[in-house]
Amino acid sequence: MSKFRDHVWINRTPLERFLLIVVVLCLVLLATDAICAMRGLPWDWGTTADWFTGVVTLGGFVGAILALRVQTKALKIQTDQHNDTLSKEEEAQNKELQQERDAANEEKWKCANRTTLVVTAQRGDPRYNYVHKPPLTVTCEFRAPEGFVLSNVQLIAPPLPSFFKEGSRTDTHCDSLNHSRPMKWEMLGSYWPNGDEKDARAWVERRTSVVFTDERDVTWLRSGSGQLTEVK
Repeated sequence: MSKFRDHVWINRTPLERFLLIVVVLCLVLLATDAICAMRGLPWDWGTTADWFTGVVTLGGFVGAILALRVQTKALKIQTDQHNDTLSKEEEAQNKELQQERDAANEEKWKCANRTTLVVTAQRGDPRYNYVHKPPLTVTCEFRAPEGFVLSNVQLIAPPLPSFFKEGSRTDTHCDSLNHSRPMKWEMLGSYWPNGDEKDARAWVERRTSVVFTDERDVTWLRSGSGQLTEVK
């Protein structure tokens, strides 16, 4: 009973409820007219045929409204499906474009990302025992990735601290650089004047960088701390 009530009344729109009331009233009046006609009672609200015609007309009106409602719902469903299809197609296109951009960007950074700039600081070779204390040697080594050739490579080294000099393996500019031939810069000194000696490597890293051009004619800057930036 509850489901029938929900279907007939609760789930109806205000317009449908109004039309339902009108139909019920018409049926009541039609039944009253029929009863009066059978018993010969006076009834001046029209004949049964008139009421029947009115009910049929009203039914046609109600049917037209319900058909319009169904058509409106169907049109909304089609519109929603169309918009959903367009949204999915646009999303797929954007995803494809983003993948293409990511692939192009990855290819662009492929060479530069594989370059290395390594800074070391030590007193002599740790494999040997020295009679006298060896000098503190700080080395910066920049290497091109395997399979790539860099051009216009410029190593920007820090100013020499007090009591330091450049080593023999010093190279700060190269027109062409490949993986088998790294660029090196070296300085040596007996005393580190800028604080604790164990911080010498970090001190040089912060002040060292390399500018180079890859095979795609893109210029990059690699800092001693490992950061990579495209030079506009």
